Amino acid sequence: MKHFVENTPKLSEKCRFLVGRNLCGDWVVCDRRKQVGGIFVDQGSAVHFAESETNHEPGSVWCVGEEACLLADPWEDLNAKDRAR
Repeated sequence: MKHFVENTPKLSEKCRFLVGRNLCGDWVVCDRRKQVGGIFVDQGSAVHFAESETNHEPGSVWCVGEEACLLADPWEDLNAKDRAR
């Protein structure tokens, strides 16, 4: 698996949730607001949860690629990458 931050285009402020796999291969949902999230048995369940939390607002959920890996706090990793630019 590749490191998540290296393969992510700049996400809009509208995007609240990231959906992807962690290092163990589990499907996870990470909330930008750090209010909710979870570990799911499949991608569909993870996306369904994230979409329902945002009332299906377009652009609020982003799925990382199959080769990417979500870390413990991907939002913090993204912020650090933006600060380094």
